[in-house]
Amino acid sequence: QHNKSDTSILRGAGFEMWESLVQLLDDDDEKSSSGTHSFSDLMLKEWAAEMLFITKDDIDNYYSSQNNEDDDEIKVQIGSIIRAADLTLSSPPFLLSEQFLHKSIITIIQENDDFSIGLILNLPTTESYTLTTPNGKQIEFIIRYGGISGNYNDDFEEEEQDETLIWLSHTNNEALQQYLSGNPLNNDEDNDPLLYICTEEQVAEAMDTGIAKADDFMLIQGFCVWEKDNNNVGGITEQIQAGKFEIIKKPSFDDAWPCLQSQNKLSDDSLNKNVQLSIQAWNSFTSIYAATIERSVYGSNRMVSDLANDAFKNWLQLFLIGDIEYE
Repeated sequence: QHNKSDTSILRGAGFEMWESLVQLLDDDDEKSSSGTHSFSDLMLKEWAAEMLFITKDDIDNYYSSQNNEDDDEIKVQIGSIIRAADLTLSSPPFLLSEQFLHKSIITIIQENDDFSIGLILNLPTTESYTLTTPNGKQIEFIIRYGGISGNYNDDFEEEEQDETLIWLSHTNNEALQQYLSGNPLNNDEDNDPLLYICTEEQVAEAMDTGIAKADDFMLIQGFCVWEKDNNNVGGITEQIQAGKFEIIKKPSFDDAWPCLQSQNKLSDDSLNKNVQLSIQAWNSFTSIYAATIERSVYGSNRMVSDLANDAFKNWLQLFLIGDIEYE
């Protein structure tokens, strides 16, 4: 049996061996004269660091320190606004997997004993949908990637595509609020609804009557599902407890919504700007946690948070622009 010091030495020795292997495999073309590592090298370093340096005790201590409130205080309900956490153990929680959730903004549309269902709000896709109103107006809406389930890469027949689209609205327009008053996402009597869920017919009629404009609405395809076990354990609450997400206590879309509506249909040309606006919208929701000290990737001057942004952008490039099916 090894003591703590022995374990640290063993883990360190393993990392040194891995580092030597990477140096042997390095391609001169992937490393500049200034020593800048390629994206793949940096990701491998982070994977190795997680495997070798982060222990179960580290994780347990981190989670207990972040969960200052009792578990019962995490009250997720329909309409709750969730955002991806910034750093977990000084690493972004979605750096090495599920990169589409990096700095995501999510609204919960179902919460029951079996699962939580949420929609990602800040990921435009390469697809759009043309709404034709009864009066013949045609308005193009960007289709947003709401999550891996039910998204536009799934094997739907063309006529079934419309059934998978979810319309949301956020507005300070009292006339539109009144028109949509029967469809708020949240049922909190103490707070005004942040988002309304709409039908296509409602959107079309509101546009025809002039009480709404296109920027009042958002169109989403796909959703995220977090399942629960027979004891009602799991769901998005478990993800929050694990430090991957945080629930926004007093959310406001005053700054986030204009950022989201400034995003364009995703393309190679719009990628960087869309990522910038996505992160800007995410930043508009204030974290309840103290900032974690950031670090650089082992053996480089690249900050881990910047690497996570790169991984997020590369995911969009591969699976949304590149149209490779994500499973």
